[in-house]
Amino acid sequence: FVTKKLSFENFKGVLLFLIICCFLATVISPTIGLLTLVYVKGVVPIENFLKGWSVWYIGDVLGVLVFAPLLIEFEDCLKKNNLSSNLKTPNLLFFAAVILFSFLVFGFNRGATFSSFPFLYLIYPVLVWGAVRFQALTLLVGVLILTTISIICTWANIGPFAKTSQSYYNLLALQLFLGVSTCLTYLLHSTINEWLEKLDQMRIRQ
Repeated sequence: FVTKKLSFENFKGVLLFLIICCFLATVISPTIGLLTLVYVKGVVPIENFLKGWSVWYIGDVLGVLVFAPLLIEFEDCLKKNNLSSNLKTPNLLFFAAVILFSFLVFGFNRGATFSSFPFLYLIYPVLVWGAVRFQALTLLVGVLILTTISIICTWANIGPFAKTSQSYYNLLALQLFLGVSTCLTYLLHSTINEWLEKLDQMRIRQ
């Protein structure tokens, strides 16, 4: 699957990437790692196995979700020599909007509690804009910006996911939010792109 042409403009390609590369392949690392820490090293108590495994697994999934598509699309743009098409004024405005709303949701929300969670949805219109309007690379860079800002702010105990002193729950909530948002954005982008391609084909036939 990986050796074949993987396009994030295609719904089937995105779906296979999510299932195989993100959700299945990433099971191996946390399972072997936690079993080693529990039974070989004795560092992690057995009662904390599920907590450690879930954070490790979702972290690996999120890493694959954010960086693998970005590297693949970046290499593809370099080969096609169309990297500059992702640096036009609308693309830069999209990046600025992601930065602005990411800081609005995560950076300027000190002392937030889970009652402030509706603020999280402010980022969704920006992600939808990116999924509908731009090429895959531009969207992927926007996702990377959102991920970076949200992680830094949560680590600094700022934002809606920094409500408790228990870092496990803060980290798990942030990872789930980013994972779900990223998956939905990718699927929406690929669906819209396929729909537009079918419309173009219909126009050509007519």
